Parts: sequence; C-alpha cells; structure tokens
Amino acid sequence: MPKKPASPGELSADHRVVVLHGPEAFLRSLYTDQLKAALTKVHAEIEIVRHDGKACQAVDVLDDCRSFGLIQQHKLVIVDDADEFLKSSEDEEDDAPPTTPARKTNRQLIESYCASPSDSATLLLRSSTWRGGKLDKLIPDVGTLMACEELSDDRAVAWVGKRAPTRYQAAIDLATAALLVERLGTDLGRLDSELSKLSSAAGDGNPITRQLVVELVGQSREEEVWGVQQTLLSGDARASLTHLREVVTISRQPTQLVMFAISDLARKLHGMSAGLRAGMNPFALAGTLKLWGPGKDAVTHAAHRTTPAAAARLYAACVEMDARTKSGLSDPERAIDVLAVRFADPSIWTGAARQRRA
Repeated sequence: MPKKPASPGELSADHRVVVLHGPEAFLRSLYTDQLKAALTKVHAEIEIVRHDGKACQAVDVLDDCRSFGLIQQHKLVIVDDADEFLKSSEDEEDDAPPTTPARKTNRQLIESYCASPSDSATLLLRSSTWRGGKLDKLIPDVGTLMACEELSDDRAVAWVGKRAPTRYQAAIDLATAALLVERLGTDLGRLDSELSKLSSAAGDGNPITRQLVVELVGQSREEEVWGVQQTLLSGDARASLTHLREVVTISRQPTQLVMFAISDLARKLHGMSAGLRAGMNPFALAGTLKLWGPGKDAVTHAAHRTTPAAAARLYAACVEMDARTKSGLSDPERAIDVLAVRFADPSIWTGAARQRRA
C-alpha cells in the first residue's frame, strides 16, 4: 500500500487515486500540473493517458492503470467529467433482463480498485461536480480529494499576491491585487491572463503598479454593471439586450447584481418622475435618490420623458420579476432580457407626451 502524505490536501507522488472537483477549472489545471511535477520528480518520466468520462468505461480505464507499456514507466491516467463517468452505467443492472448476470457499474469497479490500486499508476479523476459517496471514504487511504471551488475576493487577492512573483517574477502589493480582483472578479483564469499582460507591460523585474492596472484593465465589476443603466434609458431594445448579454455572459457578472441594478434604475426613475411632477427641485431629488455624476443627468432627462404612472408600472414589473427569479419561477437571464425589452416599450416614453397634449 502506498504511503499516505503528511497532509490530506497535499499532492504527492505516493498518491494512487486523486480527485480534483469543483467549478474552478483553472485550479483543477494547476493541481494537475503539481501532480505531474511530483510524479516526474520521483519517476523521472511518466506516461499520461487521457479518457473522456462521458464516453469511456471503467474496464478500459483500469486496464490502462494496471498494464505496462513497452518501456516500464509510471502512468498518470486522467478521466475528465468524472461524475458522468461514475454514473454512466449505474442503471445498466436495472435495464438488464432478469436472466442476465449482474454486471458491476463504473462506480463499483472504481471502488474495488481503490481497495488495491496499482503501484505503477496514478488515477486522476477530474470533474466540475462531485457525488463521491463511498469513494469519499475509500480514496483518502490511497490518495486525496481536493475541492477546486471559486475563491472569495479575499482569497483571490491573496492568490494574485503569490502568483505574480512566483509565476511572472513581478511583485504586486495587496492594494493593487485588490484593485485587479475588483475589476476582473475571482475567475483565476482571467486573473492569471491579466497578470501575464501586466507583468510584460511592467518590464523585467519591475512591480505591477496600481497605475498599470488602471490603464490596462477595464472598468470595475460595479462600474460595468451600473453602466447598463444608461443603455436601458436609451429606449433601444437591441442595444440594451446586447449590453446586458455582454455583462452577464462575457464579463460574468452575477445575475443578482444585474437584476438589482435594473430594479434600482426603475425605482429612481419613478422617484424622479413623481418628484418633478410634484414640482420638487431636481437637484434636491437627485440627492434624495442618491444620483451622482452622469447618472443624475441621464435619469433626470429620462424622467421628463415619462410619467409617474408609466414609471410605476415599470418598477412594479422589476419587483415582480425579481421575486419570481428568487423563488425559482423564472430563469434569471431570461428575466433580465424581458426587463430590457420593457424598458424599451414606447408606452413608457410616450406617456408624458400624450399627457401634455391632453
């Protein structure tokens, strides 16, 4: 039996079965590289065999783990989409005719393998999700399971602070690292790509400065999300849908934050419209509604183009849609698209003109 590492979370050449699971693909890749390095350090050369968990069978995977090549060397057998692999044949026994002998599922075969793994191979199971069951108890005796979860902002800042000097030989202070995370979010792949660009811009041996981040990295997540408000006020459905889709799918901003920004805009639009109709000072209204900078002028101008009743209907639609998404009755991305179209409804912006003519 292989020796167990000193720490359960430490990747070691003594591991015979390793599971890397979680949504953070970049972490899975980093841990895979660490495992390769650990195996290469001990075995000099390793053979890497890859399997698609959605299509392969356990008998083929385990055959690779137990067989030798022409040149005997340690094998790293990788199965991606491991959760699909482990459940791919769980129902075969139920579907088989009563006279057919029961056949072990992929999961059962891997469980049996964990009881006595090959000394000449390391089995690596990688997956964005994980339902280990019995394997969670078996694997720690012969290897390790490592969660690759998305990092919190604080942990992402710490990761950037370590990654920049070790990978790109460029120092970065915590305040600058925090600004980078604020602008990009916690996706490690995006952060690593940006660190590569920033370190090149800084030059050999020079630190990554706050000024470089300001100049070379886009708007902060909050600035980007709130920027959709001006597009919504344009009344252009196509432009609004395109902008919102970019924010959600490309910039990967949380749908909850985008939904809040839309609802907040409708609330301020209604408040400004009602206040103006009541004869209140627009500057005083802007302070009460916490409108500053270009946003103040955009909302004030839009409030003149609508009526309190129309703005109230729009705000009510936002509140209702927000409640539906939180209760699971509506898909958040579809709800955002629906509200973008509602903001472009001509009745929202022509009501004031009709009322003036009346």
